[in-house]
Amino acid sequence: MWLVLSLALLVALAASARRYLRARRLRRERDREPGANADNPIPVTSYREIDDHLVSRRCPCGGKYKSLGEATAEQDGTSIRIVRVECGRCEELGWIYFDTSDVKPPPTLH
Repeated sequence: MWLVLSLALLVALAASARRYLRARRLRRERDREPGANADNPIPVTSYREIDDHLVSRRCPCGGKYKSLGEATAEQDGTSIRIVRVECGRCEELGWIYFDTSDVKPPPTLH
């Protein structure tokens, strides 16, 4: 009986370790992508480009990102748009940073 329980415990530990290592690898891949941090924002010229990028970008696991909200910040004189995302497959949360310094304001109506 102890042998069966020990074997079941080892299998469970191995599966848990495998999930942990996969999640860590995916996180490292995600951290190397463009826009993964404020030091490497994706340059855009319109907010529409942000939406288009979010539709086409995939998580390293292959899942689609869903936007959870946006905020604007400034870093060293650069306007940054920060989008909070969640992967629909692995449910990992993250941020994607966009350089919005070249976004032109919409024309005003007179």
